[in-house]
Amino acid sequence: MGNPLWRHFGTFTVWLFWGIGLLFHGLKVFSYNPFFNKDWEEKHIRKYMEEEKREVEKYK
Repeated sequence: MGNPLWRHFGTFTVWLFWGIGLLFHGLKVFSYNPFFNKDWEEKHIRKYMEEEKREVEKYK
């Protein structure tokens, strides 16, 4: 039986990391970001503005 070639992680390491790199590059090229999109950004900006407004109101 031996040690088949497909069982060596080193054989596929280069292909794996190139694939991951190409995936992320493709997501960047087509401006696809499921985690930090415009809605997320606007929501957090509003949140920080409201916190700042409450902070200012405390000292009036």
